Amino acid sequence: MEFLNTLSVSQVLERAAALAPDKTAVVDGNRRKTYQELNEMATRLAFTLSELGFRKGDRVAIYMKNSLELVIAFYGLQKIGAVVAWVSPNYRRSEAEFILKNSQARAVFIFREWEGHDYLGSIQEMKPGLPDLTSIFVVGDTEGEGVQAFELIQKERITLQFGAPALALRLDIALFLQ
Repeated sequence: MEFLNTLSVSQVLERAAALAPDKTAVVDGNRRKTYQELNEMATRLAFTLSELGFRKGDRVAIYMKNSLELVIAFYGLQKIGAVVAWVSPNYRRSEAEFILKNSQARAVFIFREWEGHDYLGSIQEMKPGLPDLTSIFVVGDTEGEGVQAFELIQKERITLQFGAPALALRLDIALFLQ
């Protein structure tokens, strides 16, 4: 396992997909995904995010409950070298706004609604005070400027090969497992 400390998080997923493609990686209720399926979904998301202009070093928030979508978002962001700003789904406006503003997040991944809370409505109310926030990726119904459906950016399409950004151990230490 010594070799793992030279791999990025996304490379660990890719290795797992190559070594155990049919092994279950994620269980979310009645949904199960193998390492290969998870890697393919994360790669599609990374490809789409790259097409949308997201690059290595961009800050992107994940404001979601534990779910398959959270795992896909995390690995997709790791594949492009984005810095994840974690926002607990239990946080409400003041806490979430503080993290989004101070992290300078360019985008946020959310569920439209969870446990009676309207996350999209909250983000849209905060948006005027978040000058860096340009994109909102939503699981569920979408509406509004800069809002995109998670399901659409995950759409299956033929991609040749996604070129992950080059990583340098000394410069990109936050992207590596320790």
